[in-house]
Amino acid sequence: PLYQAHANEVECMTRLRNIDKAIEMYRSKHSNRYPSDLQDLVEMGYLKSSDSIVCPESKEKYQLSPPTRDAINYGKLTIWPVCTDAKAAHTGNMCVLFADHSVRSVSPDEMSEISKKALEQLYGK
Repeated sequence: PLYQAHANEVECMTRLRNIDKAIEMYRSKHSNRYPSDLQDLVEMGYLKSSDSIVCPESKEKYQLSPPTRDAINYGKLTIWPVCTDAKAAHTGNMCVLFADHSVRSVSPDEMSEISKKALEQLYGK
């Protein structure tokens, strides 16, 4: 079980890296804008299948963070989570794709702190 959870976490992080590449290809052809939904990346051929946008463990679709598009398009955030799996499914952690193109496994508490810092950076509070 622990081995399988770790294998799923590695696969999840790989999928998020592929999503990052697909987003960047999309942005290069769409005036540096983010897609409105990850399914757009599948439908436009930037990702191979709908399985590419689903966490292998939780079986839920990855979430594209709505505030990301505006914040990153204006260069205000680099630590904002671009895309996450919906639940902390991997041994209590969630995999996160950040605006600086890094992918990390973070605990819910760490994610809360990251989100708080990102909002402070965005709104200067």
